[in-house]
Amino acid sequence: MNRALWLLLIIGLNAALLPAVFADSEPDYLGDKEEYDEEDGDEEDGGLGDNISIISKARDLQIREKDDVVLPCETEGDNIQIIWLKDKTILFTDMIRSGKDKRYERLDNGSLKISKVTAEDTGNYTCQIAIQSKPSITHQLKVLIAPRIVNWNHGLKKTLNKGESLSLSCSATGYPQPSISWSRKGRRMPNGEETIDGESVIFEDVSRKHGGVYECLATNNVGDPATSSVEVEIKYAPEIEIEKAIVNSGEGSDAELVCEVHADPRPKVGWFKDGVAIAHTPDKFKISHAGSKHLLTIINTQKSDFGNYTCHANNSMGRVDKVVRLSGEPSPARYISGEEMENGQKLNWLVESHSPVSKFTLKYRNRKGGNWMEVHPPVENPEGNLYSVEQNLDLTPGEYEAILLSENTYGWSDPSIPHLFNYTMLEPGKRKKLKAAGGGGILLLEEQAEETSENNAPSVKSQIFAVLTIASLSTFFL
Repeated sequence: MNRALWLLLIIGLNAALLPAVFADSEPDYLGDKEEYDEEDGDEEDGGLGDNISIISKARDLQIREKDDVVLPCETEGDNIQIIWLKDKTILFTDMIRSGKDKRYERLDNGSLKISKVTAEDTGNYTCQIAIQSKPSITHQLKVLIAPRIVNWNHGLKKTLNKGESLSLSCSATGYPQPSISWSRKGRRMPNGEETIDGESVIFEDVSRKHGGVYECLATNNVGDPATSSVEVEIKYAPEIEIEKAIVNSGEGSDAELVCEVHADPRPKVGWFKDGVAIAHTPDKFKISHAGSKHLLTIINTQKSDFGNYTCHANNSMGRVDKVVRLSGEPSPARYISGEEMENGQKLNWLVESHSPVSKFTLKYRNRKGGNWMEVHPPVENPEGNLYSVEQNLDLTPGEYEAILLSENTYGWSDPSIPHLFNYTMLEPGKRKKLKAAGGGGILLLEEQAEETSENNAPSVKSQIFAVLTIASLSTFFL
């Protein structure tokens, strides 16, 4: 019972004392809080504040090599210090330079000037205020570089043997990345194109036609294009081209035999007849050349001069012969024109012969299984050495071919190139004129009506009959 009374007494005293304790401590706590708030406010008012900003805008700049550039960084605010960086490297801390490159200059307005820019100046340039979490801008600078050809390993001349492969390559630097093309001076490329795009070109199994000066061109529209060239030389055995395999001449006339020789190294060229070398003699054999053309002129041709002549060429790569025949026979006939008639075809040819022609033989057949037929056009008086030959052929409609041969004192000519033509039976009074066209074809010149006095008579009678018929009908209906 006594313990309970003591417990109640102690609780009562504590309840009476607690308000006094808390009342004494509360003013001290509040005063501390007010002092703290006052100091915090003084710190915000005494800092740099929110007036600091960068006025300039970020830019993407493209500048030609060796030009100057200014990267702007104008700021707003007092006592501002700025830092310039290229990528992550510090260039300036305020006005203090960090590197040794004096081409970089910090201007009074905060901008950065770079003099005579080079390819190494390409990058990102950042201007930032030297306070944590304050604004910054970044300029992107790209330096435009004219093309430069690099890794050129062909030198000035490249020599190959016929049949080998030709490989050419070319690379270039610059910004933007240059485009590359190949060409050949004064000639098309071996594939027939003017240029070939790409760094590399390859030609397999080269011949003399692959020789020449090849040029690599690099361009990117910055400055002048870059070029490098190499002369390609192809070594090969002589190659002979005959101008005319058969040269027709006559006694007392001069004859000229021509062969064109290509070779590298330079060849030795000679003429032979019946295995015997021909020497230059002013009164009989004249040997000359102009570039790759080699000529043998036979003066005052005699019967004994007719025969086969050999053009011979050789060099360190090989040798070759080609034969030219000098003949007194007529030249092969040349088709000139034709005319499709109502009942057949008229053909016209031209023949050259230095001796009088004694006979012509015209052979023709239907191309769909017909037998060869022969006719002998008349021999007319020539104009100089040229004979005109004309022949009418009676034909049924179909596809035909025809050849002409000529004979003189020395024998028969070689056959002419076959002339191919179609015959379609025309309406009465019509005809088609044709002439020679390339490749042995024919060309239609005109198709017209042949009106004779007899043909006109039925036409007039028909007109009179028509008029009388109309007049009779008119009278009937009236």
